Amino acid sequence: MPVRQVAAASLPELRSGRVRDCWQLEFTSPVTFRRGNRFLPWPSPSAVFGSLRAAWRHFGAPTVGDLELDLHLDPLIVTAVCGASHTERVTVHEQASVLVGGFVGTVRYAVDGDGADPQVIDALVALAPFSGVGAYTTRGFGGVRVPGESPWA
Repeated sequence: MPVRQVAAASLPELRSGRVRDCWQLEFTSPVTFRRGNRFLPWPSPSAVFGSLRAAWRHFGAPTVGDLELDLHLDPLIVTAVCGASHTERVTVHEQASVLVGGFVGTVRYAVDGDGADPQVIDALVALAPFSGVGAYTTRGFGGVRVPGESPWA
């Protein structure tokens, strides 16, 4: 089946988010993060939002401005998880493949204290379905959906 666009949003539209205190991401394909030669399957707040901040900077910062989010302060926490580890073999070139571990499921994140601007988090969450999260997004990893209503509400 040919690839086709199913949704679009300008970067300024992504910045005009709602103000919330928690966000839910559904990882629809395995999400994984590289650390050297290892693949880490845990969607920690710093890994997820660091990946999204890098995507924001890569795709739009010169035209719409950067988003300030200091992840060294651990401003976000995981408040709920529903999912499982999933592994896939990925061909890296003709004669070699690697086993990649990832997470598939739903994670709920919340601001813990005063360390993060909710409007910045909203913009990054809005970007997630368009950019994907983590490593190997061009190989189908890191697919994200933002559910309309939380099953934990």
